[in-house]
Formats: sequence, C-alpha cells, structure tokens
Amino acid sequence: MGTGKNARPHTAPRFGFAYDPFGKGKTAIRGGFGIFYEIHEKDTWQPSYHLNPPRQLNPQIWYGNFNSFMTAPGWNFPSTTRGIDAERQLGRTVNYSFGIQQKIGFGTIVDVAYVGSLGRHLLQERNINATPMGTNFRLPANEDPANPGRPLPVNFLRPYLGYADILYFDYTGNSSYHSLQVQARRSLARNLQFSAAWTWSKAMDYIDSEGTNVSSLISPKIWNYGKAGFETGD
Repeated sequence: MGTGKNARPHTAPRFGFAYDPFGKGKTAIRGGFGIFYEIHEKDTWQPSYHLNPPRQLNPQIWYGNFNSFMTAPGWNFPSTTRGIDAERQLGRTVNYSFGIQQKIGFGTIVDVAYVGSLGRHLLQERNINATPMGTNFRLPANEDPANPGRPLPVNFLRPYLGYADILYFDYTGNSSYHSLQVQARRSLARNLQFSAAWTWSKAMDYIDSEGTNVSSLISPKIWNYGKAGFETGD
C-alpha cells in the first residue's frame, strides 16, 4: 500500500478471448492484456541508503602513504548521499497480444501474433549534484588559485555545495517491447511433432538496470532513451 500516490488499492485487470470466426475449428483469433504491478524496493541494499553519512562511512585508501593521505578520495567530507522520492508510484507493466492461428492442411498449424509490453513508472537513478556541462573547461570563475590553468576540485563546483554525488531514485522510467511472432507446427506421427518459430522484436528503454544513472543535465528522452542493451533484433 505505501504512502503518497501509492496509499490506495490498485487494480490489476486481466482480459483474454479466443474466437472461431467460421465455426469450423480451423481458425482461431486470440488476444488479451494484463496489468502487473511490482512491489516497492524490498530492501535498502541495492540503493545503499544505509551507507548515508553520518550513519556509516567506510573510506578505502589504496597503496598510499602519509604524503598522499590528504588527497586520497573518500577519506573525508563530503561523501556520496542517496535518497528516494517519497511520493513515488508503483512500477507497472502492461502486457498485451493479438494473434491468428490457422490450420493449413497436412497436419500443419500456422500461428502469427503481435506481442507487446509497456513498462511504466520504473525505478531509475539520477545524480542531481552532477557538475554542469563545461565546468572542467578553463573558465575563469572555476580556476583554482593554487593551480593556475586548472579548475577547482569537483566538489567545489557542484550545484549543492557541501555534498559530493547525490543519487536520487524515482519511478519515472519507461520501456517498451514490440514483436511479431510466427510459429508453424506439423504433426508427423502420433507422438512426433515438428515446429519452427521466428520472432522480430524491438525493445526500447532508458536504462537496462535500476542501478544505472540517467542524465540529469540533458533530458533522458534525448540522452538515454534508445534500443535496450539486451535487444537482439530477431
């Protein structure tokens, strides 16, 4: 149930049908759709909220010495902070299909179907304290007085000073899957069947996993949206 936009019952309808248009048992038209909800984050392990300072701070300093200790990353303030949208919605998937199955003789059945799936309100991550574009170029306002010609350390140039990365999780991701699926089956004997299948598909998303950042500087619809990494094409 949760809080905010999630503090209410949710309906997840399913619908399906099968129809023989000629009444001869040789043609079948089938279709259906369903809405499926996911649960909210089951724990804090993946987004690592439990590591937010001052609750926990575990710096790692590799192969240093006293001379390099002060410049080792992560040993002191500021550190990375994580948070999540308090008014987040439930992630959901809508699956749907429409197909025609036809007997063409000689014990052979051909099945052609369109199958699709839409993901909405999917969990994704943004770094809302990323440095603006062009920050590390030689801009006079960003120059380090102690190192002429070089920019200040990145934590002095962030939008929210006093923090390093601020990783913000929300349920604003989308995905889509569309496919044409063709299958032919033929019964060769009483207990022997031969089949062949072919699928053309296209999967699109912002990110392939919820632990990957989407851009906070350029619209994710422009920078991130595209063919999914697991898309095979056919």
